[in-house]
Amino acid sequence: MRYAQEVPPVTYNLFLKPIDPTTKGGELTIEHPATATNVVWQTRPAPLTDEENALADSLMAIFVKGAWELSDVVAALNEMGPPPVAGGAWTEKSLAATLARFDLEEGR
Repeated sequence: MRYAQEVPPVTYNLFLKPIDPTTKGGELTIEHPATATNVVWQTRPAPLTDEENALADSLMAIFVKGAWELSDVVAALNEMGPPPVAGGAWTEKSLAATLARFDLEEGR
């Protein structure tokens, strides 16, 4: 008896295309809601790494505790982790650079 191979769940959009700033939506480019496919993780170009997942989990916990200012978020990250991939402690500059890098990767 043959069993179907288990397929891992998709955690990012396999069909995500780079943004073309020269085009603009219009009636010919908008999908009809009844026929559009809702892809899970529509703007994620690749699965998150373990480091990205750990950082996201920590940031969510920090925001729940009410820390919103960058300096407060950095202090909380240094207390609870994870440490920066490059090592050392988080600084406002390193956290801002990391978050900016994630934003740039979204447009791939």
